[in-house]
Amino acid sequence: MAGNSLPGISCKWQIRFLLLRRKKRNILKLTGLYSMRKICSPAVLCLLLCFLAAAGCGNKNRTAGIQMTVLEFSGSLELKLEHFLPDGKVLLEQLPGGFDFSSGAGGWATYFNLHTDGTFTGRYHDSDMGDAGTGYSAGTVYVCNFDGKFSIPERAGRYTYAMTLEYLNGEGTPGTEYYEDNIRYIYSEPYGFDDGEEFLIYLPGCPLEKMSEELLFWSGMYTGIRETLPSGYYVIYNVNGKQGFVGMKEDSLWGKRYTSFHEGRRMELRPSYYSESHLMLFSEGGEVAADLCFAWARDDGKEFQAYDSCGGGDYRISLSFSRENGQVEISVTSLSGYDFSPWGGTEEGVLAGVFENRGGF
Repeated sequence: MAGNSLPGISCKWQIRFLLLRRKKRNILKLTGLYSMRKICSPAVLCLLLCFLAAAGCGNKNRTAGIQMTVLEFSGSLELKLEHFLPDGKVLLEQLPGGFDFSSGAGGWATYFNLHTDGTFTGRYHDSDMGDAGTGYSAGTVYVCNFDGKFSIPERAGRYTYAMTLEYLNGEGTPGTEYYEDNIRYIYSEPYGFDDGEEFLIYLPGCPLEKMSEELLFWSGMYTGIRETLPSGYYVIYNVNGKQGFVGMKEDSLWGKRYTSFHEGRRMELRPSYYSESHLMLFSEGGEVAADLCFAWARDDGKEFQAYDSCGGGDYRISLSFSRENGQVEISVTSLSGYDFSPWGGTEEGVLAGVFENRGGF
């Protein structure tokens, strides 16, 4: 024990200290926190251990209790501590179930459903209604139903994981045709997997400056609006093909609309990651009376500077979302004294209220 002895402390207490230290290390290994000891501060690890100890009290099977607690606790960490994910298996369980690859324009798209073991099934289609002829007056569609499997992702950086494409099988022989409902279908290769070998997973919070121009294009991210990938938003990038699939968690606030009403007048918040977000005030007749536009650069942003596209001047907006993104408390101050009284605010330019999530766009 000479190498581990502690000066000024009796042998009895040194033995207790070493046993406690060994027990702590074993708990860390059991919970997956041991591998995090170099990237987590002692305070963070202490907090996690205290949580585990409290949750495990009264449980005869200590190991099972710890494992169960970690699964529940890792889910609550997802939005703020995603870069602490311990391994690729956990990541696969937390990824969105579906990913899409498209330009947002034209008649083509590739999408697949990803499973927690890395397998996936999907479909590619590209419609050309102008390519018509005898027996296919409704046009031509290039199509491929496919399935495949990714390896278990491995950590590649603070916001990235790497995985390889283990196999990819497509239905039919590329180039062969069949006809159905006056449409000619031509079997094709699934677009988005060109030269596919290595794939990178980009996590929410990843700075856009660390992403290539091709990846920014396919992911729909614009540095003039965003600084980081938004919460709940994941990208799978084909390194060789320079093509990207995007997936969004269902509970993400992006794509939702939050509304409130006052004496028949509607107010609506439209969060957006790919363009300006909007806080819109409607007249009793349904016309847009004010459209407050602001850029939501980072998820941790709560205070925003906005302008009214209808010419009503500049504003300060404060947002506070509920834990499940079901509600948002909104406070607005007009720098030019806009009259908010028709919407329950003041004539001096102050408006506050709680908006409810009422579905997507």
